[in-house]
Amino acid sequence: MAFFGLTALGPQNAFEVNSTTFRYIQVFDEQDFKDAWIKVNGPDALHIHRPRLPLVFKALFHGPVPANEQGPISEAFENGVFETPETISLDSYLKIMVRLREEADEQTRAREGRPNPNCEFNSTSEMSLAIKKNAAMKHELQTKLTAPLTATQEVRFTFLFASFILVAAQPRVSFLMR
Repeated sequence: MAFFGLTALGPQNAFEVNSTTFRYIQVFDEQDFKDAWIKVNGPDALHIHRPRLPLVFKALFHGPVPANEQGPISEAFENGVFETPETISLDSYLKIMVRLREEADEQTRAREGRPNPNCEFNSTSEMSLAIKKNAAMKHELQTKLTAPLTATQEVRFTFLFASFILVAAQPRVSFLMR
């Protein structure tokens, strides 16, 4: 349900969503899992070959599987008990995906009321003191977040991950030389 531009999908906390500990699978329900299956395999497919599973996940996440989800999903489908070693049924797929979503929800509930594991400070006074002392951060920004939150961070993300040669090769225009 949407209310004044806010949606019910996912948390409304940008810090949590962009954290490396956030599990994206918790925003989906069982119908979303089924819709992704149908989109890839058709409405009548009750079994598929296991190599087609990445296509189902790509349809579910509307792109590549996020890094936070790759480990749990691959473990669940490698260790699962299936009808045959090379196929998986729709029922088995749905059971595994619902279980993964419930595990992600439990992890989120366990962290409620406590600081995020990626958080270095528990109070603003500690943070402002560290800034005044020009103290180094314990972890780099790229190990805490999956995407930049502000424009300043975006410049840092782009600078660290972009090729320095391409940036240096761009012509520099001076407005004073006109």
